[in-house]
Amino acid sequence: MAAESSAVPRISEMTLALMEDSGWYRVLGGLGTDSDSAAGHFIFGRGKGCGFLQQSCIIDKQSAFPDTFCTESQGSCVNPNAGTVTCSHDHLSLGACTNCLHQAALPTRYQHFDDPRLGGIAQYIGYCPTVEPFWSSGQPTSCTTGGGVYSAGVSQRFGESHGPASRCVLSTAIVSGYVPPAQPMGTCRDISCLEDGLRIRIGADNFVICGKNEAGVQKHAHGQFE
Repeated sequence: MAAESSAVPRISEMTLALMEDSGWYRVLGGLGTDSDSAAGHFIFGRGKGCGFLQQSCIIDKQSAFPDTFCTESQGSCVNPNAGTVTCSHDHLSLGACTNCLHQAALPTRYQHFDDPRLGGIAQYIGYCPTVEPFWSSGQPTSCTTGGGVYSAGVSQRFGESHGPASRCVLSTAIVSGYVPPAQPMGTCRDISCLEDGLRIRIGADNFVICGKNEAGVQKHAHGQFE
């Protein structure tokens, strides 16, 4: 259960347990079991510790949790500039940071930057700026289903893949001969799990292996990509 509606809602086990305890509902598969497919997989704040709730999301103009909160300003909230294409916190979608200038100062407790008007757009997370998915045809885009973030030609040059196993990955990989992005951008990549890491596909038959202890390590593509 959340404080506001979402185009891609997730229902927690706590909410399902409350509904089942009311006597009016029964959870298919049973709560706390592997067969329970009704509960959504919650990633927001997962494993972040008590500091995720107790401290500010932005400290000294820097994100306290870079994989969840962002700082890039999109200008005015009324007419924002999309800015850098990056990844949503669950890596299911490409999106942009919601940090923008409101028309009036935010409540004092929610002022995370020097400019009291600067902050995210969601009141229920204290105006902490997050990456929100781009929308297309009235729906949020997703790497699992495809979407209109890049044109078909640009997507092909990046070697993107869309499908059930695709996730957003920050990358500068591009077909040789084209100028790579100045900084890593969100791209959709087919990902498969290995015993000790992940295999990320770039294009049709180029792969990059990332070990489970290599978080933040820059990897290089091969073949027709650079």
